[in-house]
Amino acid sequence: MGIGAVLWVQSSYKLGQKLSYKELTSEQRERYRAFERFDLHKWNYTAFLLGGFFLMPLRAVLCIVITSTAAVLFWCVATFFRRRDASKESCDEGISPLTPLGSCLLRWLSYTFPRMLLWSMGVVWIREYEWDSKIGKAAPLPPFSLQQWSGRRGRNATVVANHVAMTDILVFMVTCAASFVSKDVIRGWPCVGVIAESIGTVFVDRETEEARKSAADRVTARQVALAEGKADHPLCIFAEGTTTNGRHVIPFKTGGFRALTPVQPAVMVYQFHWFNPSVEIVPEEYYFPLLLSQPYYILHLYWLPPMQPSPPTIPPTSSLPADQQREERVNRFANEVRQRISEVLVKVHPNPPKGLKLPDEWHGSFRDKAEVYNMLLHMERH
Repeated sequence: MGIGAVLWVQSSYKLGQKLSYKELTSEQRERYRAFERFDLHKWNYTAFLLGGFFLMPLRAVLCIVITSTAAVLFWCVATFFRRRDASKESCDEGISPLTPLGSCLLRWLSYTFPRMLLWSMGVVWIREYEWDSKIGKAAPLPPFSLQQWSGRRGRNATVVANHVAMTDILVFMVTCAASFVSKDVIRGWPCVGVIAESIGTVFVDRETEEARKSAADRVTARQVALAEGKADHPLCIFAEGTTTNGRHVIPFKTGGFRALTPVQPAVMVYQFHWFNPSVEIVPEEYYFPLLLSQPYYILHLYWLPPMQPSPPTIPPTSSLPADQQREERVNRFANEVRQRISEVLVKVHPNPPKGLKLPDEWHGSFRDKAEVYNMLLHMERH
């Protein structure tokens, strides 16, 4: 195990050298700055070695045990407490397929096991805050009980947050019992499909143009049901479509705003020692060992005031088609939410980007992330 830890440390250091932006031009750094690792100067050989030798093996075993146990219990609840009249259509609308007792058990499982898994990954504390837009400050929220948890956030509004790390999904399962959007193929997976359906996952298929339209309609229908109080599970959307380095909020995909229903914005900031848990351009075979090797993380979660879509600004006599007018409202609403999240992120992040217009000059996309990743790995170093 000791030899393995040493080899892993050496390969991690080589990776860190490859991920450095030092060899990029100023134009390239500007374009890809949302995915730049700003923690490379903190990477410490001794910390890597100690974490890889002591923490990583123990936490890896804990993660496997907790995940396996949770999968079995989730499957048992989702299978044996399923209502006889539950249908695929009702699940798509956000109505729980479980009996009342099954729903209670699921709430307990959905809080307990994700929290245990976060703890085993090193996220030992989630500190929540209520953001006051009038004074521009946040007030800490007291720890909450399991009874308060299921209806606390996102009850009648779609939760929209910046996407930083792979642990983000677990965070919102713990804090607001959120459901998410997933590929339709997962619904047919043994065990996993039943579990995903029971927690209110919205299954979508994006293979064809018709399927993408159907997927958008399905998400919109869930958001409308949520706004009307008919859905049993809050919905969380990461509108950026990919992860960043945690300091930027890149342009939003507008699919999560087409329903023009209320939105509950949230901002996440991870406090770390030497490894930033944001995914961006770290390969999975390195990311998880690095994640498990740090002593601990503290997540600061800021809940912003809910936002409503602004009313139409185009005169009723406008010659623009109705679809185009609605599209402009959707784009404006998405930009307003992104603007609000960006403003709070700059104020609460310990190392925010400087010298940029907020957030007009915050560029980036999944394609940009893939481009810079391939560029850095194959770049000749001087």
